[in-house]
Amino acid sequence: MRTSGLVLDIYDDFQGQTLRSLYPSFSDIPEQVKTARALGSEDRAALPDDVFALVLENDGEKIRKYACVDEGNTTLSVQFFLKNAHKLPAEAQVRGAENLKVACAWYNITPPPELEKIALGAAPILAGVASIPILAGTAHEMAGRHAAVGALGGRDGTIITPQQRDSYRAEMMKGAEINASVDNPISAPSKNRVVSQTVVKKTADIGHLVHDRRKQGENFGPEESNRYDGYTKGENIPALKQMRAMHPHVDVTNKEPPKVVVEKKASIFALPGRYPLDNYAQVKEASAYFDQYARMFAPEERREYCVQMVKRANALGISVSEVARKYAAEDYAPEEEIKVGHALRREALGENKDAIVLLDNIYEKRASFDASTFCSVLEEFDKVVHLDFAYNKGVPDAYYSTFGEKTAETTWSEVIGNDMVTENDLCRLSKIGVRALKSTFSEDFAMEFRKDPVGIFKSLPLDQKKIIMRMATDNSGPGIELTA
Repeated sequence: MRTSGLVLDIYDDFQGQTLRSLYPSFSDIPEQVKTARALGSEDRAALPDDVFALVLENDGEKIRKYACVDEGNTTLSVQFFLKNAHKLPAEAQVRGAENLKVACAWYNITPPPELEKIALGAAPILAGVASIPILAGTAHEMAGRHAAVGALGGRDGTIITPQQRDSYRAEMMKGAEINASVDNPISAPSKNRVVSQTVVKKTADIGHLVHDRRKQGENFGPEESNRYDGYTKGENIPALKQMRAMHPHVDVTNKEPPKVVVEKKASIFALPGRYPLDNYAQVKEASAYFDQYARMFAPEERREYCVQMVKRANALGISVSEVARKYAAEDYAPEEEIKVGHALRREALGENKDAIVLLDNIYEKRASFDASTFCSVLEEFDKVVHLDFAYNKGVPDAYYSTFGEKTAETTWSEVIGNDMVTENDLCRLSKIGVRALKSTFSEDFAMEFRKDPVGIFKSLPLDQKKIIMRMATDNSGPGIELTA
């Protein structure tokens, strides 16, 4: 496992960046953290392994993390662990969480749910924890907080007491004016930050983990006793039972953190934040969903849903239903469909003559509106006369009554066996195949055919139809002229 430069706990956080992300302002810091023992390197070296939640054994090197010597250090260890657990191999994540739960019990701290999940192995990878406060504000404000909190922080990433804070502030005031509000005294940086040279004394003993050790029940071995100041080498030192409650050693040699699989978030939706349309499968699913549940959507949602879904379907070459295309259309529906919507509204209005007159007036002036404007006017009319309550119950909604795709005009055609002839083919034959028609049939037939090629063709027996079809599609046959 690569550990160089890795920030895991409070004592790695030399610049205080992680601490500031956890507690943006001094007032956010819990009281037990403010008064926590600031452990120097000698203090940490004097402690036994089993007051640390993790002891990482890495290629012969022993790294002790997440000290739990008092309530404040344990609180910080939990928060730093949740922030940085994803940097640890899976086994170390689970072991650290288990031991931090034990330490929480020592000080009557309720373990966060995220810690419980990691201890159970249900969530071995943390990319971020929702409970961690987020630093908000403009870039200038955040820079101000960063500088000010840094100025109020202890050396080597340690936590300072209110008394030490006041000492720092007094030192800073000698060289700069601090612009701070009453509610958040460290919300703005000083104009010229002064690095305090004040010597900060340690604020508390290690506490019940080391004091009065001769009165405890169990004995340390000679090797362990050498860690404690004030005792002769080889002298047995009584230990607290809770020191034996954690088993922090984990071999992380050649082990790396699990890879975090980041799920790509959808970027295109049929409705804001709902019904993703990023890929082929999602668009197919969205199309089928609309066809089944369109009635469950409000009319304006049907319109928006289909506009987005059909646009993506067209881009991906996916066919969708005619109803979906109708709701997604940008122009008026064919005149026949417009008339149906008008007629159904008139019928639903019954004897309300004033409303019928107004409705007729709206439809008469339709030509002066574009489709979107007409739809808005019609929708407002429906709401005023309460026809919107009849949507899906005999009256189509304003969007369905307005929008649609005009079908392209198609020419007549007929298929017989493997041959097909179109109206265009017959018209062309009537112009350039007069001589062929006269020689094959008669002059009268040729003249009548020229007047109404489709009508004459339809009236012919099957065998004669086949002859005409071949003549109409053969540009090189006898009697076929190159010009009309």
